[in-house]
Amino acid sequence: LAQQQAILQAIPDILIEIDGQGRYVFIHAPQDSLLVSPVSEQLGRHVSEVLPAEAARVVLDALARAKQHGVVLGCEYALQIPGHGEQWFGLSVSRKGGPQAQHTADERFIMLVRNITDRVTAAHQLREANALLAGRTDLLEVTLSSLSQGVVMYDPSGRAVFHNERFLQLMDLPAELMARHPTLDEIVDHQFAQGAFP
Repeated sequence: LAQQQAILQAIPDILIEIDGQGRYVFIHAPQDSLLVSPVSEQLGRHVSEVLPAEAARVVLDALARAKQHGVVLGCEYALQIPGHGEQWFGLSVSRKGGPQAQHTADERFIMLVRNITDRVTAAHQLREANALLAGRTDLLEVTLSSLSQGVVMYDPSGRAVFHNERFLQLMDLPAELMARHPTLDEIVDHQFAQGAFP
């Protein structure tokens, strides 16, 4: 018993035992502050009585799939935690005794719940930054395309990565050539082949 308690204390995630009907049987939470309500108010109650509708739907769906397949990984849901605001959690569910354990009427399931708020927040910030960058890139392309001068940009390897329509017109170059991101030498070779130089 002492060894089991020591193992539990070493687990940083929330560990939950739940019955096949969706009622909480046991909860181990290293940080009670990350629970939607105290452990004493959850034990014996159904998931739908403890969690908001959307989070309960995710958990019960995972439970249903665990009954069918033995194990479910990678589910996610958000909760409003008092004093912490919105927190995101990753959920994995496995039939007690292992995924291959025999299905019984009184079977139990183990749920491992991990706080993934930092990862979700970082991913959201990355999406926002990419959207902002894409918007600025589109604005730059529109601006350059409207110039009366021909513009071409090369990457560090010497390949043309952007050009405006005016550049094609002034240099008398086919769009197909520029679509291949040619080097300056390839552009000059094309012009020589077309007789652009005496």
